[in-house]
Amino acid sequence: MHANISFAVASFLVACCVSLTAYFFFNPPAFPFQLDAEGLRFIIWPSETLAAFRWPVLALVVILSVVSFGMIRYANRQDAQAKENLWGKILEVFVPLALLPLACVPMLLADMLPPLISTNLRLFVVLAAFSIFFVRITDALLTVEGINTRYPVAWVWTIFLLATVIFAHGGYRFSKQVGEHIGDEGHYLVQAQSLYEDRDLDIKNQLFEALGIGDPAKINRVNFHIHRHSSGDAFHSVHPFGLSLLLAPSWKWGLGGRHIVLGLISGAGLAGLFLLCRRMGAGNIAALCAVISLGASIFWSIYSYRALPEILAATLTIWTFWAIAVQRDRPWASLLIAAACCVYLPFAHTRFIPVSLMGIGLYGLFGLLGEEHLRAKARRLGLFTLICAAGYGGYLMVQSLLFTGPGEYPIRSTLFSYPWGAWEIIVSDRGIASIFPVIYWLAAAMVAWLVVDKDNRLFCLGIIATFFSCLLTSATFYWYTGGSSLPGRYLIVVVPLLFVGAAVMMERVSVITRAWFFFLTLFSMMLLVLVWINLSAVDRHFILPLHFFSSFPLYQDIYFPHASFRDDFIADNRLASIHGLAALLLTTALFALNRRRWPVSLAALILVLGVGLTTQAHFAHDRFNFQRYMANLTFDPQAVIQKKRVHEGRPFVLRLDPLLMHAHTGTKVTKDGVNAWGAFQGRDDRGELAWGKFVQLFPGRYEVSCHFRLADCDGEGYVAEMDVAGSYGEEILAKMRIPCNPGISSASLQLDLGSFTLVEPRVFYHGRGSIVLYEIQIREVQH
Repeated sequence: MHANISFAVASFLVACCVSLTAYFFFNPPAFPFQLDAEGLRFIIWPSETLAAFRWPVLALVVILSVVSFGMIRYANRQDAQAKENLWGKILEVFVPLALLPLACVPMLLADMLPPLISTNLRLFVVLAAFSIFFVRITDALLTVEGINTRYPVAWVWTIFLLATVIFAHGGYRFSKQVGEHIGDEGHYLVQAQSLYEDRDLDIKNQLFEALGIGDPAKINRVNFHIHRHSSGDAFHSVHPFGLSLLLAPSWKWGLGGRHIVLGLISGAGLAGLFLLCRRMGAGNIAALCAVISLGASIFWSIYSYRALPEILAATLTIWTFWAIAVQRDRPWASLLIAAACCVYLPFAHTRFIPVSLMGIGLYGLFGLLGEEHLRAKARRLGLFTLICAAGYGGYLMVQSLLFTGPGEYPIRSTLFSYPWGAWEIIVSDRGIASIFPVIYWLAAAMVAWLVVDKDNRLFCLGIIATFFSCLLTSATFYWYTGGSSLPGRYLIVVVPLLFVGAAVMMERVSVITRAWFFFLTLFSMMLLVLVWINLSAVDRHFILPLHFFSSFPLYQDIYFPHASFRDDFIADNRLASIHGLAALLLTTALFALNRRRWPVSLAALILVLGVGLTTQAHFAHDRFNFQRYMANLTFDPQAVIQKKRVHEGRPFVLRLDPLLMHAHTGTKVTKDGVNAWGAFQGRDDRGELAWGKFVQLFPGRYEVSCHFRLADCDGEGYVAEMDVAGSYGEEILAKMRIPCNPGISSASLQLDLGSFTLVEPRVFYHGRGSIVLYEIQIREVQH
């Protein structure tokens, strides 16, 4: 009876821990941010009461966590049969969740910690707690033989149906919010529309209708990616039509029909991955972990929502390798599946030809090494070769019918034109590791699988070779980023194959190594959740989520130790490369450490995160956008504001180019190589010369000045007027008239702001004299 009461109390406390943490994450106690250049740190308290009592609240949060953790331990000690008690086993699994309230501590101390620490410490605590939680669940399930060996077909159909429904519904909602297409998607959709409406791939009619014109000469072929060697007078897209062909039948059902097809493709890919993992020796639970890790990531999910060929290619590749693995047991079914997938890959995109050829070669190799009689091998593999040859012949014939000349991107000018792209697609700020860090674990697992599994070593080598065939042909040119798309676009076709090694090794690694897998997986899932929760604010920034969230309330300096490699190999690039190598090597080392060396393993994980934070702290480029932060606050920031100067930084200076502002009068003026905006008497009407640039300023004193040249005035009257408006023009914070004083001059206004204020500098031309406006400057005046 006493034990039951203890279990009940412990359960209640764990529920309180989860609820309290969720409450503070959805209703943050404080909103901190830091302006590094100015050396200022701010914290905004939405609640004055909480600001006044934060130390008692902080103490209660810590006490709740410690008491909850201790109560679970006490309850299990009280029950001598706890190990056999179902309630006790469940509580043991939930022990890590008692640590969740500790994530609230950095939130309450945000004015004392830099954002790099306060943001990431709370995220790391949450990710670590849930990682250990999932490790305890898998520990209990991986050893249950019945769960891991029975009914794989039922698992496959469940995964397929659930994934289809989730991605179809999610994709529909996502597209309704952010738009039906972005980047290259429109080029695939217009081909699907042409196939449905005209039964051909000539998209001229669709462009005429969309643009409201009928003259082909008025259409910019480059903007609409029209192949310059399209046959006859047709408009054929440079983008292959494989995905469009599958989407065309659903065109009449609109957006919903399209996402049903995309959901079916994605679901088929995840179901195939489960089967492939099972075939290579992983149990049901390990295979399911691999499927969830991929399917619930922002990487796979966002691409499953979009009309791009990458998920289609990944699905075809997965089923190709499943066919390779099962051809000994299902020779003829595997032949048909492998041939169909390998033949269709080039139609999905030319970039997938290397992967298709690897699939053809590996199917033939494993067929030759199989145990069939020689005559049966020759007959089956000969037919496979003929089907693939006919498929490639059909592909070449279609290409010759559509185009009369070479493609838009000649191989000689793209392949290996930028070898560094193969590294940057992993570690740069447009690289896959930024949003899908579990890639490091997958790479290490493939190495470990290669070493420990002699029976499947050749298959493992085949996956590695296929991965590098894609990496070296799709990422070794300057546009490895994939345009307006989520990072890692060109690798998604082969990344799912790496999960096979992860699933196999899942059952063989230490607890800490498995916890690291869940930690990295949950980071990608967390990004997906953040995008969905803030979808109206994120909008089309979803293609670069970390760039966006680095300037979002509560997430300034979110873990993002990845730099842009678009410039020379500067210090930021070297730091990002060091972090990438450290993450890869230390994660690989975890597989070599046995269970008894858990302190070393734990130190390696802390070192990886420490290197990442140190790397990010030393980046020269500051990603924080103050305007975006303030625009996305969900409450009036004039609450309880605390401002602290953390170091003596340069005064805030913002230079506004009049050419980039709105104007109702005037024209561009160029003199002595300097561009400006000017208005001249007798030619230009009176009106706004510069307006529409809104700037969010923090509390302080500022000088707003404009630099200009005056001429053609008689010394009487005023040429222009300068003012600073607040709250989108609802109030005038300061203003002055600009009298006639021929020559180069400037005018300045002083602002004393006691709160965060949205300001708009403006210059109005009175129609007399001439004025050439060079620059408007906003400068902080330090006391």
